[in-house]
Amino acid sequence: MYDYAYLQAHPLIALTGPAGPNASPGRTLHQILQGAIDALKPPDDTYFASPFWRAYRCLCLRYREMLNMPQVADELGIGPRQCRRAHHEAMEAITSALWRRYIAIESASDRAALSTADPPTNQESSAQLETEMARMVEDSTHEMTDLVGSIDGILITLEPLARVRRVHLSSALTPGVPPVAINHSSLRQLLLAAFQHAIDWVQEGQVVVTAVTGKTLPGPPIGKRVTLSINAFRFVPLQARGDATASPHLVVARQLIASYGGTVEIAGGDERLSLLLALPTGRLTAVLVVDDNPDALRLYRRYLGAGRYLILEASSGPQALESALTAGPDVIILDIMMPVQDGWEILQNLRGHPLTREVPVIVCSVLPEEDLALALGAVAFLPKPLNQQQLLTALDRCAVKTTAHPERV
Repeated sequence: MYDYAYLQAHPLIALTGPAGPNASPGRTLHQILQGAIDALKPPDDTYFASPFWRAYRCLCLRYREMLNMPQVADELGIGPRQCRRAHHEAMEAITSALWRRYIAIESASDRAALSTADPPTNQESSAQLETEMARMVEDSTHEMTDLVGSIDGILITLEPLARVRRVHLSSALTPGVPPVAINHSSLRQLLLAAFQHAIDWVQEGQVVVTAVTGKTLPGPPIGKRVTLSINAFRFVPLQARGDATASPHLVVARQLIASYGGTVEIAGGDERLSLLLALPTGRLTAVLVVDDNPDALRLYRRYLGAGRYLILEASSGPQALESALTAGPDVIILDIMMPVQDGWEILQNLRGHPLTREVPVIVCSVLPEEDLALALGAVAFLPKPLNQQQLLTALDRCAVKTTAHPERV
């Protein structure tokens, strides 16, 4: 307590804030510890034999009068075990007091930093937004999500905001609308953004959501889509307030929906605005990835982190065969260089089993063995390092081709 040179190098120095202009860090820490002990002193009218007085006196005797523990026990008139218990409780109280002081200093420092920090640029904000959305898509569990239930939840969430803006929200969706192949959290975020864009445009009026099913998505045949139409009607004509096709909310909606293979279109005029959201629906494509490299598996999750895929993983031959038999994947992506059993053996086992021989297999390897892969029954060969567009193209072709017609990609 009184060895200022010792206190000067103590780790608590970094947690108790800077010293005063004319005080050394060691002396400052000494004063902080003394103050923490004083803070434990009970009010004068507290019964003297109470545990509160005992804890305070234990610290004073031990650290101010520099008595050892047996001497402290004698002064307090208690046994050694009871003395150690009292000392432990007192030290816990000191620790809590010092921790509260540290939190208060950190909070004040954070507030000061926020008040003086430069606001992020548009480019920085956009980059951070893209990073957050990419993480959301990559970490999603790719389940099918009930669209009608999600819309009902969105309308409840936005009701207070709509009330302030004098906007009436309603849904004309029927229970027959199919679920969409978008993660629940991602779907909520893109719908919230789209509805907020409509509310901002209306200012005072009505927003109604309807759905049209049965249209196919452009590009490879990955299923059908449901077109969600968010229609905003103004009750009071307003002057145009800039481009209705550009807003932060619309940017979020467009980027999120694009991550899942959907689109956003805008139509309307001065009195009406329609947002047409093409959301992928139908069955997910189950992809079994067989690779013993954790980094490679993470890369596949990132590359296939869109709602049209359900990613299954296996790190060995036995796991691959078991997953292929039990989960029934639509496509298998197979690495070659693996311990115990290489990819060639796994491919032969898959082709030799009656329940897996027709499942398309894409071989992906650093080995330049495309001819061997195709000869053993693979439908495509992809070289490593992996390219996302090549991978997606190969998977799209697997949706319409069979193993009877292997093709180089």
